[in-house]
Amino acid sequence: MEDLKVKTEERQTTEKKAEKTEFPLPKKFIILGAIAIVSIICSVFWNKNQVFRDIFTSMDTTVTLRVWGDKNNDYKKLAEKLDGLFDCYDKKSEIHKLNSKGEAKLSKETADILKKSKELWEKYPECDITAGGLIDLWKVKDGGNIPTDEEIQAELLKIGGENLTVSKNKATLSQGKINLGSVAKGYACDVFIKEFDKNEEKCAIISFGSSSLMYGEKPDGEKFKVGVNNPLDKGENLGTLALDECFVSTSGAYESFFEKDGKKYGHIMDLTTGKPVESDLLSVTVIGQSGIETDFLSTLIYIRGTAGLDEFFEMDDISIVAVCENKEVYISKSLEEKFTLFDAGFKVTFR
Repeated sequence: MEDLKVKTEERQTTEKKAEKTEFPLPKKFIILGAIAIVSIICSVFWNKNQVFRDIFTSMDTTVTLRVWGDKNNDYKKLAEKLDGLFDCYDKKSEIHKLNSKGEAKLSKETADILKKSKELWEKYPECDITAGGLIDLWKVKDGGNIPTDEEIQAELLKIGGENLTVSKNKATLSQGKINLGSVAKGYACDVFIKEFDKNEEKCAIISFGSSSLMYGEKPDGEKFKVGVNNPLDKGENLGTLALDECFVSTSGAYESFFEKDGKKYGHIMDLTTGKPVESDLLSVTVIGQSGIETDFLSTLIYIRGTAGLDEFFEMDDISIVAVCENKEVYISKSLEEKFTLFDAGFKVTFR
């Protein structure tokens, strides 16, 4: 009986020892596993929501870039490449060579932007990329110059999209000078949406100042907030737009002009007079699904003024915010639920 009692006590003691050695090990692994899982979840969440930011100068403006995700592609090089191709004042650019020699071999990007610009001109001849010589006469960005009537008429005779021929990778220009100021920034946004697609980005914003691209969907599910500048108070917004993926372009003379004898002269030209446009619009913002089209149309609508608004408010593929000099703001009905007014000094009408 004593032997049995001893053996029983030994077995119980052994079982207790086993209990002490069996449980701490799995518990330790469970805790470590839980930490690892939480770390993975946090890492995924962080990568999804972290934002890569870059600010640099290109196309004669400050470019701002934000990309959400776990990749860091060098998009600055792409912007610099486009600038190097399109800048008519850069002696190495394809546009400068075309202007100076009357012909040039072209990259696919330059050929594409020239073809698309000519197609837009054929529909809306008030805005013409061959007006570079006229733009140079006024020297708006260099402090300003008021040319003679004879100089203006001489340059007007050289303007016309029919003077430009683009065939595959070659272009000829019989007269006039190419200036892509009305389309280059918007077209750059078209190039970037393809690059974002190729790199499988989830969300990005790139702004070339007057033209911007809102790409994909924000990780927090919120809309893109786009400010509408107050042309009468530089640096302030008169309101904001809450938008899904789209292109946004704004035109107006309030950003680039010179003043002479109390009169302001803007950088956008009226091709009927050869002088800076005298529009009753202060600014025009166009929202759509094509960068080059929103850029071109914002300039065109500004040139036409309020008298030409009806045609564009009837278009289904674009939306408009037109700010008038009398502080009236005409906005497409499609934006009624997306626009928030900040400045009560402006009166909003949805059309």
